[in-house]
Amino acid sequence: MKASWMLIPLLCLVPACSTAPNSPAAAAPAGWQAVLEHEVAEAQSLGDKEFVKKVQTGCLAEQRREGGRAGVSLVTVSDEFLANAKYAANARSVFEGASKYACIVGGKPDTAGEFPDCVAVGSSSRWCCSGTLIAYNAVLSAGHCEDCSQRVFFGNNVGGIGQTLRVIRNVPACEQCGAPDWAKDLRVLILEHDVTLVSPRSTATASMMQDPQTKFVRLAGFGATVSGGSYSGIKYKVDVPLVAKDCTSGGSQYGCHESEFVAGKPLLGQDSCNGDSGGPAYLKNGTDWFLIGATSRMTIKSTHDCGDGGIYVRVDEFNTWLHSIPDIHWADR
Repeated sequence: MKASWMLIPLLCLVPACSTAPNSPAAAAPAGWQAVLEHEVAEAQSLGDKEFVKKVQTGCLAEQRREGGRAGVSLVTVSDEFLANAKYAANARSVFEGASKYACIVGGKPDTAGEFPDCVAVGSSSRWCCSGTLIAYNAVLSAGHCEDCSQRVFFGNNVGGIGQTLRVIRNVPACEQCGAPDWAKDLRVLILEHDVTLVSPRSTATASMMQDPQTKFVRLAGFGATVSGGSYSGIKYKVDVPLVAKDCTSGGSQYGCHESEFVAGKPLLGQDSCNGDSGGPAYLKNGTDWFLIGATSRMTIKSTHDCGDGGIYVRVDEFNTWLHSIPDIHWADR
């Protein structure tokens, strides 16, 4: 499940809550785009909070009508998120500029290979976390994935075509912590040799994150596709609005630290979940996607193990540490 303040487990992306594990998500029904456009048009005169609640409520009603996720009710944490004016404005912008998938519970598989640098991470016997290729021979994952960091998989489905590489060295951001230190929930996995077919992902800068145009992040991971489900092994992606870009200005109430941020779309269960731990959170700057975060855990306000919003470690805050690790083959060196 998504980590709480107890022993943290493997966060998971909930990008297709109505899809069975290990099965591709169904294509968006033709009516979804019309539903989204109708709800957005009807809500234009409303303030941000009421706008988002109306659009998401309409989307959930359509989801039930289509026969998926019947009986889903709005989760209580949503009102607290929406009380955050920045979150409400960011969520509104995601809906107003969204594709047909914005109205679907969860997200969609990365079938187009948009993020080949997002990898599955596992032990010798199972796949259980996610990560991002940040250098030719290094993957960034979650610090709490200590028992799940012996190999990585490049591809879209761990049961299909791809490349698996062994991890030969494991470097946690907090060497002396003993128990997980959530403020430093990162781990670098040094691979057996350089990756040649996938380009490492560049890290976002602090100025990119603070840009007023940065209103959402795109999550990717191989985790569960239903709350409480098992590791799917299929790479999914989903866009979620930012709640707090750092935890020094309004984010601490969610249980995060200065070097972290909070994001999620609680009313629709769009979030990270079990197995997405360590997976990437990207922000878009111009036409390019940059790595800004690594999936860590659920917020302390969460009432569900997945779907109520998550906490992500700010990768840009750890650049000095990352570049101090010996034997990493950086793309810019």
